[in-house]
Amino acid sequence: MEGALLTCLRYLISIKNVEVNIAYLIPTSRETSPQRHTEDRAKDCERQIRQIDDRIDVRLMPLMVQNPADLKQVYPKMRELLEDIVQEAEQTAQEKTLTFHLNVSSGTPQMKESLPFLVSTGQLAPHPVHLWQVFDPRGGATELHQRVQPAPQMDLLTQERLLLRMEQLAKQFLYQETNGLLQAPLALDHLEVARKLYRVLANHDQWQYKQARNQLQELLKEQDQGQSLQDWLSETLNWLNEIAQSNPPKGKLAIDRYYCACRRLIQGLYADAISHFWTTCELALEAHGDAIELPRKPRESAWEFIHRIRSSSDSVLKHQKIRLLNGSVKTILDAVDWLRVIRNQVEHGTRPVNIQLAEEAKQITEATLKALQWGQQLSSYPLHPDQVKSQLLSLIQDMRRSLWS
Repeated sequence: MEGALLTCLRYLISIKNVEVNIAYLIPTSRETSPQRHTEDRAKDCERQIRQIDDRIDVRLMPLMVQNPADLKQVYPKMRELLEDIVQEAEQTAQEKTLTFHLNVSSGTPQMKESLPFLVSTGQLAPHPVHLWQVFDPRGGATELHQRVQPAPQMDLLTQERLLLRMEQLAKQFLYQETNGLLQAPLALDHLEVARKLYRVLANHDQWQYKQARNQLQELLKEQDQGQSLQDWLSETLNWLNEIAQSNPPKGKLAIDRYYCACRRLIQGLYADAISHFWTTCELALEAHGDAIELPRKPRESAWEFIHRIRSSSDSVLKHQKIRLLNGSVKTILDAVDWLRVIRNQVEHGTRPVNIQLAEEAKQITEATLKALQWGQQLSSYPLHPDQVKSQLLSLIQDMRRSLWS
């Protein structure tokens, strides 16, 4: 039966229309492994390659290891061999563009494992690299175009580890770090959708609303999406369209900033979370002032604005009360004023920050939003952390299924 390398070569020439100039064969060396060498088989393969196309320059590069099943021997020698091949091919090509096509279905398991990993570390950079795997026709793939398929440039377990890390990061809403992982040479379905989605989320998390909206519009043109993801992205786009306006509704901005603060709280960034909870309350107060015909004056301080609202008989915030986690009972407006003081102290480093203080800031902020009858908008917010986490974990699971299918 024809070997994997010859099958791969025929596929590249006849189906992919690749112009193959040099074919490197890497047998186990007769010199270092006389009992297990494959140089004779490589010679046979060389003759068969010349029958396919006698213009191909076939070069044998024996792997100088005693035991081709020992990864500790194979990996460093394979790395040295690839360095030699790149140097030799560059000298031969001179000014011409080089592209490497690697058959990863020949050799010992240790050789097959080494090649994708070496490629993933940039061993053949800066040249384009394509990895190909060849399937046994006894498995059902009998046609040439079925038998040869792209192979992952990273081994399956390495990709699985990256997916596990992405799941951890999704639960913490660490979009930038995940963006970095997604730049790896992964062989997964939905990869481009994931890359674009994480860029949208990262920009939104930094309040780059217009950029996030524009990127999301491009993402929605992708066809590689399930209906659930498509519906969620459409709802998210509607939301971004509103807050990306030049003069967005203060209520929607307040809700968006509230959930930004919640993400910071989950990440353990307590000082940052308190600052965002206060910003949410300030936006909510401004929207509330507009509603009761008490708009905030230009250059009016937060303390002065709160004092004016306190003197108004129309504010629900001065009548409804809240029991804080520390046990004290305050009106919501007084609690917001207390948060203003806390935020200033934290900002100037005069007050220690802990999770309880951040949780109290969240409690005050949520009570303020609900007192203003924004509870429904809070629960239907498309970028609610639970919703985002659910969509990301579902997407990662789809990517995992494609890895092992």
